[in-house]
Amino acid sequence: MPIRKEGDYLLTHDLGITTSIGIETKKLNDCINEIKTKNYLGCFGYPGFGFDQENLDFFSLIPEMIQIWFWDIKLKNIDGVYSLRNLKYFGMQDKRPKIDFSVFQNLEYMAWTPIKNDIGINKLTNLKRLDVWRWKSNTKTFTEMYLPEQLETLELNWCNPESLDELQPLNNLKELQIHMSRNLKNINGLVDKFPNIERLIINNCPHLDIENNGQFNHLKHVFINNKIRITTAST
Repeated sequence: MPIRKEGDYLLTHDLGITTSIGIETKKLNDCINEIKTKNYLGCFGYPGFGFDQENLDFFSLIPEMIQIWFWDIKLKNIDGVYSLRNLKYFGMQDKRPKIDFSVFQNLEYMAWTPIKNDIGINKLTNLKRLDVWRWKSNTKTFTEMYLPEQLETLELNWCNPESLDELQPLNNLKELQIHMSRNLKNINGLVDKFPNIERLIINNCPHLDIENNGQFNHLKHVFINNKIRITTAST
């Protein structure tokens, strides 16, 4: 995600689905005017790039945004995000109040760091890809993770469950990625749970030990801890 100064503003052109402009708190009004002048549909915020505030109230001035990405920020009020009913691409880390995601029915991609009382993800009928960061459960399971049934790509990063046993079946899932999940011990029943899966990528899960006994041979691409690699000619 290269971010460069172009004129007076920070821009990135290869994050997600559209060009995004960096929101800088000290010149917030100028950033808003630039968005409206150039018809930008995406924005991002990061303290190292000048974002320094505890609310997202300014979103009410740019309700046309379809893409947002905010990281390493501490928010006390996120009410402004509910102005963005056209969102297709969402990324925001966990130092924030809870969010009811069911409001954003146009979402297609979401990077989610869960916090207590987040709700509505399972109601996102257009969501195709979900990246989950740091799912931490006291029971070390996915019991309370409720996902939309039409998901096609699911990525799990730094999650603490020991297995996929409690992860709900997803008939439309084509790609599953699991990274840096140190407690993961088995992925038993994966093919039954995701009958249309084509790609499986598992990396840096040191307690997972799986033999290549042919159970994944029908998949197009498999990579598991650098021990099992399958790539069919069709890919």
